[in-house]
Amino acid sequence: MKTFRFPLQSVRDLRQSQEDTAREALSAALRARDQVTGRLRALDAELQEAWNDIRRNNAQGSTSIDFQQGHAWCALLEARRTSVQTELEDCHRKVHQRRQELQAATQRREMLDRLMKKQRSAHDQALLEEEQRVLDELAVRVSQRDSTLTEAL
Repeated sequence: MKTFRFPLQSVRDLRQSQEDTAREALSAALRARDQVTGRLRALDAELQEAWNDIRRNNAQGSTSIDFQQGHAWCALLEARRTSVQTELEDCHRKVHQRRQELQAATQRREMLDRLMKKQRSAHDQALLEEEQRVLDELAVRVSQRDSTLTEAL
């Protein structure tokens, strides 16, 4: 009997490739999200330090110009933080989308894996049945030959 050959192997390979591509896209989205999260944390620390500087300078009796400059700097940092926060939200959406794409690609590949497993099982069962049929036929021939030899004696 022939060896097992899955007729949809090329489709299965394509689905595996699509799953790998989706996995890489998710990985890239996670890295981008982590980088933006790091930038946001750094901005938060810088903003906190700027406010602390304003408080220290105010306690030491700084001029109103120093206070205005410090406040303008904090406003600029707040604007940057808002921008990075929006970017982070976009990254979260992309990560979610990439996860869904990976899940769909995995399900499509697994569907073909189940079909292949079913077909392989059917092939193996047919092979066992064929082997058993050949063995039964051989046993009948041997039995007939033995009875022919016994009659001849």
